[in-house]
Amino acid sequence: MNAYLINLFERPDRLAAASMELAGAGIDFELRQSWKPLDAAGHWSCGMHGCFLVHWAIVKEIIAGKMNAALVFEDDVMLRHDALSLLDDARDALAGVDWDIIYLGAAIADTEPERFSRGVLRVRNA
Repeated sequence: MNAYLINLFERPDRLAAASMELAGAGIDFELRQSWKPLDAAGHWSCGMHGCFLVHWAIVKEIIAGKMNAALVFEDDVMLRHDALSLLDDARDALAGVDWDIIYLGAAIADTEPERFSRGVLRVRNA
């Protein structure tokens, strides 16, 4: 599976830390540089808007059929010691299930997730 790391070009420190984190887990990745557009365009910050644009570019590549799926990490990634095992479990649990996005991280607000399998929660209408 293709793996990508999104890094704000002005943060080489975060690129170095995230590169070490992914290397420690044995994850090879392609770097996708982000930038800060002049306008936040409804996002919390210009930096978040730029990050969104890179995520969206990867989604468009998937839609265009250039790949079936991708792992996308941001430059503040912190992996659990069992991250690869959880990813394998998620892949196995979702085999044959119609899904669009597996979101790994951050807080889920205003909804009660349903446990789908070990390490996988199903969120509806988030």
